[in-house]
Order: sequence, then C-alpha cells, then structure tokens
Amino acid sequence: MPEYRAPGVFVEEISFRQKSIEGVGTSATALVGPTCTGPLRGRPEVITSFSEFVRIYGGCADLDYAGAVVTNYTALAARAFFDNGGTQLFVSRIVNGVNESDSRGDLSSACRASKTSAGATVTFRSRFPGAMGNYTLEIRWRDSLRRTFDLDVRLGNGTSIGDVIWSHTNLTTARDQINSLDKALPVFPQKREDQVIQPVSCELGGGDVPSMLQSLFDPGPLNSPQPRYLITLSGGSDGTQPTAVDYAGEIDDFLGSTGLAAFESSEDIAIVMAPAAAADEAAHTAVLLEIQKHCRKMRYRIGIADSRKGMTPEEVQTFRTVFDDSRMALYHPWVVVTDPTGRQTNIAVPPSGFIAGIYARNDVERGVHKAPANEVVRGALRFEQDINKFQQDVLNPVGINCLRSFPGRGNRVWGARTLSSDPEWKYVNVRRYFMYLERSIETSTRWAVFEPNGDTLWNNIRGSIEDFLFNEWHNGQLLGATAKEAYFTRCDRSTMTQNDLDNGLMICVVGVATIKPAEFIIFRVSQKTAVAG
Repeated sequence: MPEYRAPGVFVEEISFRQKSIEGVGTSATALVGPTCTGPLRGRPEVITSFSEFVRIYGGCADLDYAGAVVTNYTALAARAFFDNGGTQLFVSRIVNGVNESDSRGDLSSACRASKTSAGATVTFRSRFPGAMGNYTLEIRWRDSLRRTFDLDVRLGNGTSIGDVIWSHTNLTTARDQINSLDKALPVFPQKREDQVIQPVSCELGGGDVPSMLQSLFDPGPLNSPQPRYLITLSGGSDGTQPTAVDYAGEIDDFLGSTGLAAFESSEDIAIVMAPAAAADEAAHTAVLLEIQKHCRKMRYRIGIADSRKGMTPEEVQTFRTVFDDSRMALYHPWVVVTDPTGRQTNIAVPPSGFIAGIYARNDVERGVHKAPANEVVRGALRFEQDINKFQQDVLNPVGINCLRSFPGRGNRVWGARTLSSDPEWKYVNVRRYFMYLERSIETSTRWAVFEPNGDTLWNNIRGSIEDFLFNEWHNGQLLGATAKEAYFTRCDRSTMTQNDLDNGLMICVVGVATIKPAEFIIFRVSQKTAVAG
C-alpha cells in the first residue's frame, strides 16, 4: 500500500483482470552448417528471406575442401525452407581448418591484398574466411585528379571477374574525410548491418596515403571510357569437412559462441536442422546426436533428421535404431531439385530444409496441433527413391517418415512420427503441441515468481491457464465435446503439501486431451441384403 502523509485526494490504478497467456511462436528454425561466407561467432543472424541469406552467407555456390568440390547443402536447405513457407531462419555458420583471427570484425587474415608505396600502406581483407573471400576489388575513378572513386566488390577466382556483390560510391583518397576508405570499410564496424554484410575491410597506415593511393591505383590512360584499377584478394579457403565437434560448437561469452551452442541464446527457436551433415557418412550420426542433446537441453525444440543419400529401406531402419527420442523426427528419402548453380541439371538434397518449411507453413495455415503431413513438397521434381506402400508398411511403424509421389496429387510428406518408442509421444504434432503449451505457460507466468504463495496467486494462475486452454479448445485444437472433457487445471492444497510451500514451490497440475492425427482412414463396407417392401 502507498504511504500517505498529507491530506488530499489520491488515485490508484489497480487491475481486476487475470494475467493472460499468449501463445508462443512455433516455426522459427535453426540451421547449422558450412556456408560460403558469413559470421562464425555470436548470436546467429535471423534471416527472413533467401535473398537475405545470399547477402550474408553467399548463396548456393559449391564449397571447396582442398580441391574437392562439395555441394552447398546448407544454402540449398535455406532456399527450400523459404520456398515451402518458412519465415524465420536462425543461421550458425561453421568451418573446420580455417584461420579465424578475430570474430569481432576481421575474421580472416588470409583473404587479403596489401599495397605499399613511400612508407604508406593500404590493406584490404575479406571480413569472413572462405574461398569466396578471394574477391576482386574494382576501383573506378570519378575525376582526372584521381581523388574520388567508386568501389565494387566482385566475385573472383584469380583468373576471372564475376558479378558485383557489393558497392560503395563516392569514396575519397583524403584520409581525414568521413568517406575515406578506412572509415567507409572499417575493421570493426559499429553498425551490426555493416558487420555482417560488408564483405571487406580496409586499413591505411603511414606515409602520404592520398598520394600513395593515387599512385598505386593507376588505371592507365585517363582517356579510357571508365578508368579502373583491379585488386585481387587471395589466400581464402573453405578448409575441410566440418566434424561433429564443429557442429556442437562452444560457449564463449567474450568472442561469441559457435555451432549449436550459439543457438542457446535465442529463445524463439523451435526447430533445428543440419542438412549438410547428411552428406558426410563419417560424421552424420554424431552430428544428429549433438542435435538430440541440444534439443533435450533447450526443451522446447525438435530436431529434423535426414537419412543419407541413397540409403536403402533396410539401411534406414538400421540407422533409425540409434535414436529413441520424441524430440527427433527422421525423413527419407532425399529430394531431387533443379541445381541452382547450373553445374548439373538436377541435384538430390536432404529433405530437412523442405520439412522445416512445411512445419512453418502448417503452423500458420492450420496450427501446430495439426500433423505436418499430407503436405505438398514445393520445389521437388521427384524424390531420389520411389517409396511404395509395401516399403512404407515396414518404415512407418518404426518412426521413419516417408516422402512419396502420388499420381495426380504430386510429391507429399507421408508420415508424421517421432523417433520415440513411447506410444504417448508417437506423433510429431503431439510433441510439438505440448512444447507450444508448456512454453506459452512458462513465458507468460513469470510474473508470478516471488509473489505471495497463497490462494490469491493460485486462483490467478488457475484462471489464466483455464482461459488460455478454453481458447485452444474453442479453436478446435483440443479433443472433447465440452471444455471439461478437453482439459483440467488444479492449483490448490490438493497439489501442494506444506513442505512444498515451505520450500517455495507452487505446483499447478494441468491436463489436456490432444488431437491425434487420423493416420489410418478405414471404411468398413459390406453387402446389404435388400428387404422387400
């Protein structure tokens, strides 16, 4: 109660409403794997479109592991995710065997080009490691005195010049100006957008920098249509195939966490996938076990597991026996799509990117309570294997979700089971719906911590949860002809002992009747004997 010391009229604000519970999001997806470029540490970037993924992580170009060309399955999964209805993608890039000097800005001292003249030095560096960082920088002079110029960053491989991926106009050779090279391309940008999108940094040192720039960046005859000077960065490498240790990552509060560990700081994530791991037979199982540990630790996340390319039904069954967890779901076979790089006509890719997008699309269009199955796989030309009914009769009971093609109905997801042996958690939608309910209740009742643990608090908590569940039932997401059949909530002396109260525990018991999918549609047909008259 406020303390009143002098006579007067006082107005107090009070609330007679119970605290409401707001449903949390269920479709934000975490993607971990190697990419062409992009940040390696810290809070993962939230990507909302594939074009944004390309700007930050470099698109679908192949990776080069010591001369071995490897398909960029991470980027292809991101494209499939957005094509199939996904809207929020958290990305954690991983590398192995790549020089990483400082995650706060200049990540690769290897991708660089340096010029020196009369004691003055200009050094360009790729902001992130990777073979893609071997850019070609094109300086185009604006005036005959070579004081003002534009800078284009182009893709390059040392022998040819590719497309422009980033530009900065109206730069100056004057070192003290706001648009000088070192200020326009700082080693440690202040803006987060510049930190993740600017592909290169520039550092100037010593001597007469303006004169040095003008002498070093000599475009030749100034009577050419557009005088220019080219600088090629070199030394960038994609390293080697990442291992399970790289996928797991590490917690680092100073430089920033990596791999799966980096996702621990983001509460919104509900789905986790690592499609590139499915292409590495040696690390595949170990990576999925890391995802399983991550999902169990974070509680409200489900991991999407891919079978490996070309696995037979028998091999998939053997692979499945490694896991027994309701927070994991396995999909088979791979999906055949058009190769966006043009290196091949078609290419087979892991299904997890498509499935994560379908989860998100299903959540928006129908709700998380509905099984994410019997949904069209957008962008699929066909599946790597044509799974028939008799094969699925063997795979489905052990929790292997099949992708199948049906004449006149296209390519569809034809399974919705988890990798749990517990029949209570057999279905993906049941597990994900419980995650949704639990997290919604948890995040919306934090106000109750340290409140007086008595009847007033218990009534408020019970009323808030009942209102929330009534709305769920009314919207058709719980089973039952009446609200009483669909759920119950208890929070009183029947759920707590005096010892619980003495130890600061408030225990509320909630029961809900979830809706299971109609997995088997059965029509019983019999002959009817005609009865006269």
